[in-house]
Amino acid sequence: EQFMSRFARVYSPAVLALGVLVALVGGLATDDWSKWLERAATVLVAAAPCALVIAIPISYVAAIGNASRKGILIKGGIYLEELAQMRVLAVDKTGTITQGKPAVVTVEALNGHSDDQLLSIAAAVEQRSEHPLAHAVLAHAHGAGLAIPTATEFQALTGAGAVATVDGREVMVVSPSFAAKRGIDDGALDDLIPRLQAAGQTAVV
Repeated sequence: EQFMSRFARVYSPAVLALGVLVALVGGLATDDWSKWLERAATVLVAAAPCALVIAIPISYVAAIGNASRKGILIKGGIYLEELAQMRVLAVDKTGTITQGKPAVVTVEALNGHSDDQLLSIAAAVEQRSEHPLAHAVLAHAHGAGLAIPTATEFQALTGAGAVATVDGREVMVVSPSFAAKRGIDDGALDDLIPRLQAAGQTAVV
């Protein structure tokens, strides 16, 4: 796209100059200006750079739209160009490439609570959250047929999770790092969280 933009900056004036040259040379040589102006216009139309300039952006739009329908997000045509030059792919964390559809795969309840109790309380907090992880928790709770209690005083914690009141108690569903900052610590988490993360899972406490 950048090449075509640079090319068009040279090509467009060149085509215009050619059209003017055809009209001037032919008109001066034959004194039939009407005929040569028509021919110059034909040259300009035939050699117009519009198709060249428009073709590449249209192809990018089509490619990005097609990828979007398949669940692939591409932020712009420049990234398609760079993809053609790519020789190495580096991925974050554990090297896991996901479909962008998180799902609950592990529930670990501590301090005498059952997994179902933990899941239903977490789902109560997540009911009003728009985060994809919240949707995964809710879907898992519904799939297990659990009764989800009503939560009040919901508050989204940007980049950390959410907090709400469930059955008169404040409940937080947050990232391990946020829990540590708030002094929420359980010795069992010291082993559990790294183990889940090593398995490519996103831990929520």
